[in-house]
Amino acid sequence: MKAKRISNLIPGLVSAVSAKTGLGRQPDAESGSQDIQGGNAPKIVVSRRLSVNLVMMIYFVSGMCSLIDEVVWVRLLKLTLGNTIYASSIVVSIFMGGLALGALIMGRYCDRIRARLRLYAFLESLVTIFALSVPLMLRLADGVYVWFYRTCHPAHTQLLIVQAIISGAILLVPSMLMGSTLPLLGRFVTAMEKEAGHLVGRLYTLNTFGAAIGCFLAGFILIRSLGVMGTLYTAAFLNLLVALAGWLLSFFSRLEIEEQTEARIETRPELDSAQAVDGNFYLLMVAFFSSGLISIGYELLWMRSIIHLLGGSTYVFSAVLTVYLLGNMIGAAIGSGLVKTVKIPATGFAVTLFLLGLCGIFYLPQLILWTSDVLPDVRSNTEWLGILIPFSKPMIIPLVQSMFLFLIPTVIMGIGFPIALQAWADHVHKVGRSTGTAYAANTIGEY
Repeated sequence: MKAKRISNLIPGLVSAVSAKTGLGRQPDAESGSQDIQGGNAPKIVVSRRLSVNLVMMIYFVSGMCSLIDEVVWVRLLKLTLGNTIYASSIVVSIFMGGLALGALIMGRYCDRIRARLRLYAFLESLVTIFALSVPLMLRLADGVYVWFYRTCHPAHTQLLIVQAIISGAILLVPSMLMGSTLPLLGRFVTAMEKEAGHLVGRLYTLNTFGAAIGCFLAGFILIRSLGVMGTLYTAAFLNLLVALAGWLLSFFSRLEIEEQTEARIETRPELDSAQAVDGNFYLLMVAFFSSGLISIGYELLWMRSIIHLLGGSTYVFSAVLTVYLLGNMIGAAIGSGLVKTVKIPATGFAVTLFLLGLCGIFYLPQLILWTSDVLPDVRSNTEWLGILIPFSKPMIIPLVQSMFLFLIPTVIMGIGFPIALQAWADHVHKVGRSTGTAYAANTIGEY
């Protein structure tokens, strides 16, 4: 009802700018059919192209909020566990596991969901609520730790295990909600399996770019300026704006091709069981899992090596994660363009895995070169910048070192995702399920 009142107030404004913005009125025949079928279709609609672009902008901000939350969670868990390595390991593991589980669950149902944007807005609202409640739940958990210690007198390792389990349970639900959004919006932006790698790859690219910016802002600027809780409230406010934008867009977005494509998909004969579980199915699953396992193995190796050289501060964690996400974003953008030209996506994905293996072989010589020749020069050349900008010194060296050591392999990881997604979509023939399952298999490997 609210959407109807808004649409009645601004028809003149919308008609004046419709040619440039993509807003316009539906053709009479189509509008009439929708009015008959739905009974409450809005008069003002947003074109398919503009809808997709707006959704990608919304998901960019969502990615930024997600990584701000993750960096804040690391800081909060550090107060509980007393160690940055333990805190970062728990947060990254639970975050990845939650993303995988959420994507897997949503991937099974998003092909049948109609009101996808409204569900997305609801999920983002839940993310905001759970993210804001994390500090309170962690404080309540501190009382449980004290009771457990006084009652059971556990060893340090036993207490750490209990703390990790309870903290992980607290962070699992918001992580699952975040993970469920990719297959949901991936199904929204494209219903055509041949476009899955390209369009969902673009969606993943913008989300990862937002995540990299959010990680950088939280680790180097927001926490220093606003504090931990101020940073958390900022992310919550942006997340509410994301939910509101998705909810409003759901009233005015009409993807003309989507309904026709859904009809074609619904009438497509299902694959028989033998084809659905052939060797290629399991081979792709193993490849996606291995890709995630290699990716997180590299990330942990990079984290350990850089902490050994620079220490375990939040700046170092943020630098590693920022460069990791930035490289994935660049690679996903490249892969989204390449996927249209790759005739056999599975072969292209195999090439990226081969290149990742080569990066692992050359990492140790590259690390030795950095520590012996490059790092001393970087330290001497950045002294003047630290004098001009007092707070810049702790962030420059971790960022430069991270880019030198592992920007290239993270770009290769990013290239592989849209190509792998297209390979899976060609096999499964369901966009939402393909996105959810492929993303889940890759992320479970990371977990």
